[in-house]
Amino acid sequence: MPLDHSPRTAIVGSGLMGYWHARYASHWGRIAYVADPDGARAEELARKFLGALPVSSLSDCLDQGELDVVHICVPTHQHFELASQALETGIHVLVEKPAAENAQQTERLLDLARNQGKRFAVSLQLPYQSGFREFLEQRDSLGDAVRVEFSAATAGGDGLESTERRQVLWEILPHPLSVFSALAGEQPITPQWRVERFDDQELALSADVAGARWSIFLSLRARPRALKLAWQGSRGSADVDFYHGFSAIRRGDDSRLDKALRPFGEASGQILRAGTNLLGRAARGESAYPGLKTLIGDFYGSL
Repeated sequence: MPLDHSPRTAIVGSGLMGYWHARYASHWGRIAYVADPDGARAEELARKFLGALPVSSLSDCLDQGELDVVHICVPTHQHFELASQALETGIHVLVEKPAAENAQQTERLLDLARNQGKRFAVSLQLPYQSGFREFLEQRDSLGDAVRVEFSAATAGGDGLESTERRQVLWEILPHPLSVFSALAGEQPITPQWRVERFDDQELALSADVAGARWSIFLSLRARPRALKLAWQGSRGSADVDFYHGFSAIRRGDDSRLDKALRPFGEASGQILRAGTNLLGRAARGESAYPGLKTLIGDFYGSL
């Protein structure tokens, strides 16, 4: 439980992501307010956290009293206005992805945060997953990258109009970009992405980076649902399952015996990794959105 001097936190938006932000943030901060124009939803979420007050807007939170952190968990078109309001008031901001509707708004928010001396971050949790971090620690042993592919299959567009489906794909895109940024590490890169397809069903991009082929494939029609990174190198390969939060690594050249036994080893290894991962997430209290709790913890630690 957080101490009395823990940051006072407001959750703006009491939907699904608002709930998980509040749940994980409560380990490091005190949930002081839950803001949502739907009063019943705000009250329902506020009741889950001792002392939290339901209010209708971020302005109400600011009028109530001292506040340290705001989590913005509302539709993208509201991000810029709410994040600006919080930063201008001198409050740290963690916002759901994407940060804003376009690059210009995002740059303005970053400039505002720097000028105010406040933290501004986006909750892109995939690079914070333990499975991905384990892969990063072992990546050098797999040689030079040859092909790197991020793929996602989601039902998030079901029942939506064409324009809304395109928006869903656009709002997923920050996830693979954050993963590729983490792969690049401290050496900033600016891939020249080629758009191979973008309609109301799929978004496909590709780029050539340091001799490797990078690609992104996001689909609203592919099944089953998945969120994966396939990394192939000159001395081995890795598959990262972001949907569940674990990775599988394979090294070296195969002998004939290795090739024959590979399906059995991979199947048994998958069961072991899935079981170990499930136990680890249970121990960390991370029952959904692997990596989000770690990201929020790091954000609060940086304050």
